Amino acid sequence: MSTYPWFDARHHAFVAEFGPGVKWSDCQRVHMVRDLGEDSAAIGVEILNMASQLGTNCLRLVEQACVGSHEGRYSYDEESDSFYLRLGAGRSIDQKSVDGCVVQDDDGRILGIRAEWAPVLTM
Repeated sequence: MSTYPWFDARHHAFVAEFGPGVKWSDCQRVHMVRDLGEDSAAIGVEILNMASQLGTNCLRLVEQACVGSHEGRYSYDEESDSFYLRLGAGRSIDQKSVDGCVVQDDDGRILGIRAEWAPVLTM
């Protein structure tokens, strides 16, 4: 991968990478909430207590990678220490708490975020 940010959002998982050198074997488990759209694809993910869990420097690379990008819109609310990464268009019709994985570099900057969950069955 040479262009960042890079995203892969599916019906049962998402991966976001913000820079080179992601080693998923070195990930830190993080609790998050995923949003699914009308087609059951992941459209967003929220991490609560972001800086408390990952340090105050964690968003530096995310900010750099997402500047001017049409993909990877994110927001961070300092007061509530909550981070939201928009992965796709549409409105959320389902939210679920999931355990995900974050990889940080030696400076504490997030290189990648990912999560998987059981597929949503529709009738």
